[in-house]
Amino acid sequence: MPIYEIGVYNVLARKYVRAGKDIPKHINVSPDFENVIYLERWADSESDARVRIEREFPLSSGYVIDYLKKVSG
Repeated sequence: MPIYEIGVYNVLARKYVRAGKDIPKHINVSPDFENVIYLERWADSESDARVRIEREFPLSSGYVIDYLKKVSG
């Protein structure tokens, strides 16, 4: 199964951190996600990788997939 490198950030974390404010507890996101975080995930295809990462980092919670590239397999 191929490995994909995926870059994810969170628009809410970015908004609060760049404004110099603390992220409210109810948002439940690490300030680390102000910047793009790169992860590797096994997936059958690019679309499968996207589905898997969207389950882990929901778009409805402010996450954005900034980068997606097949790196092996």
